[in-house]
Formats: sequence, structure tokens, C-alpha cells
Amino acid sequence: MRRIFPIFFSKKEKFIGHNPASSIAIIIMLSLGFICVISGLMLYGIDENSGIFAFLYNNYNELKFVKSIHEVSANLLLIVAIIHICGALIDKFIHKNDALNSMITGYKLTKNDESVKANLAQKIFCLVWILAIIAAFLYILNRDNFILKSHALKVDYSSQNAVFAKECGSCHMLYPPFLLPKKSWEIMMANLENHFGDDASIDEEANQNILNFLLANSAQMNSNKTAFNILKYAKNDQNIAITQNEYWIKKHRKIDEKVFLRDDIKSKANCTACHKDIQNGIIQKSLIDYEKIKRF
Repeated sequence: MRRIFPIFFSKKEKFIGHNPASSIAIIIMLSLGFICVISGLMLYGIDENSGIFAFLYNNYNELKFVKSIHEVSANLLLIVAIIHICGALIDKFIHKNDALNSMITGYKLTKNDESVKANLAQKIFCLVWILAIIAAFLYILNRDNFILKSHALKVDYSSQNAVFAKECGSCHMLYPPFLLPKKSWEIMMANLENHFGDDASIDEEANQNILNFLLANSAQMNSNKTAFNILKYAKNDQNIAITQNEYWIKKHRKIDEKVFLRDDIKSKANCTACHKDIQNGIIQKSLIDYEKIKRF
């Protein structure tokens, strides 16, 4: 066995601190952790319009690669951490060193008779950092903290276009215009006589007014994640139903069909049943009523 795995079973030098391999692993983990945190905060801003990088929300197309960086760094961090743990276990149980014990006690046995103790300044420094970490953790638990706070602004469609709010909002929820491409809005407004089985005809002036507003705020005119994916998955240019868009289907594929038939939801088109503030143009995971989805 010693001949097969000499690197594990050969006699190794004992180090007062971390051995070189362990030190390298820690540097790599700290670096990957930093990348993972920064990319995660950027992704949170891009996807949710929240946190310190919320200003990147309308730049999804240019910054969607951040998701790959975050996933790769997170997976690499996990791999390095596992390797580091395995190395610590080998050091403990095969090399019979006390590195693991020193992580708990703060002391490590060496060949030399050395006694190292923290002075008062070092103890105070350590205490300050521990308190700072605890304070930071408690601060982050508050959803209104500047690191995670939502920067999404509610859109008052009645102020932007009173005709759109009145005519469309009188029969159903106000759907944010960026949920459909320009072509879909054009087809829909050209055939209001057969609006999903109902006659929603309006005079020509109002129709043109609403159409212009929808086109000016359609998926093509927005750069957020939802609008980008609506366009990406819009395989059928003739489709006017948001719930038939491939992106909508993908995001709701895990929801049981029975959920949409419940009395408090009634239809897939009733987005407000689960998405708070969607009528104000806000779509965030943090505003989804997941409990309602789970209840049968």
C-alpha cells in the first residue's frame, strides 16, 4: 500500500502553520469566493433589479454571461473545498498530524517546544471581527438592507397612458407591454372583435393610441431579463397569448395544472394571483406567492 500511494503514506514534515498545499488551497478558495460573491450580487441586480448592482437591470443582453461566471466559480469553489477537506482528513488520519485540532484549539504541536499566545491587541482584533461578522449577518437578514434592497419602481400605467389603463384595465389586469413583442401587439390590436372569444372593439383613435403605447414599450424596447427571453423564445410571430410563449411555459412548467383551475386563480392568464405588483411592471421572484402555488 505504501508503494502504491507513497505521497499519502511517506513521512511528511510538520508545519507550524498551514502546509504549502493548504495555503494555496485557501488562497484559491478566497479568490473564488470573492468572484462568486461579486458575480452573485451582479446577477441579483440583473435578474431582480435589486441590490448594489440594480443599475445593471436593463443591460441583461450585454451581461447575461455573468450567470456562467457565477456558476463556474461556485462549482470550482465547491470542488476546491472538497479537495481541501480530503487533504485535511488525510493529514489527520494518515499522517497523524494535528492540523484539524489546531483549527479548534488554536494550538499546534511541533518539534520545537514553542508557546505562542495571542496578545491583548490580537484578542481585541479577533473579537471586533467576530462582532462585525455577526452584525453583518443580522443586517443582511433585513430585506431592506442596501445589499439586497429592491430598486424596482412601480409603473403607473394610468399616468403613462390613461386610455390604455381604462380600456384594457376595465376587463382584465394590466399586462406590462414588455411581455409581448411588437408583432404580437399589432396582431392583437388589429382584431379586437375576437379578443380571446370576446368583442373588445374600441374606436379607431383609442385603438391607435393604445397600439402606439404598446409598441413603444414592447419587448423589443426593453432590455431586462424577462423581455429578452420573451423575444428569445417567441418562435411564433402570430402568437398573442403570453401564456403560450415558450419562456412563460418554461418558467411555469413545474406548476401542477390543477393550481391554475383553483377558485382563487381561475386561469393561467391571471398573473396577479401569484405575482405581486406585476400590474405595475414589476416581476421579481421575491414577490411571488409561492405558498399559493403549493396549496391545493
